[in-house]
Amino acid sequence: MYKSTKIMANAWFVRQLLQDPTLESSYVKSTVAPSCFGTVHICAINTFDDGSNQPIIDEAILKEMVLALDAATSTPNVELKA
Repeated sequence: MYKSTKIMANAWFVRQLLQDPTLESSYVKSTVAPSCFGTVHICAINTFDDGSNQPIIDEAILKEMVLALDAATSTPNVELKA
C-alpha cells in the first residue's frame, strides 16, 4: 500500500481494544480529544499523522509512552486508561 511522504500535523489516535500499543495499525485517528481514565494501559497518543490517517510512532512518542506507564500517569501526548 502506498503511503504519502507528506507528514501531517499532530492528531489524537485512539488505540483499539487489546491491540499492540507500538503498532501504527492499532490506532484510529480521532477528530476529538479522547476521554481516557485510569493509569494502567495506553488509551491514546498525540503524534504526527503520516498522511494516511495513521500515527507515526517514533522514538520520542515511544519514550513518552514508557514514561507514562512507568509513572502511572498520563502525559501531554499519551493518555492512559484503566
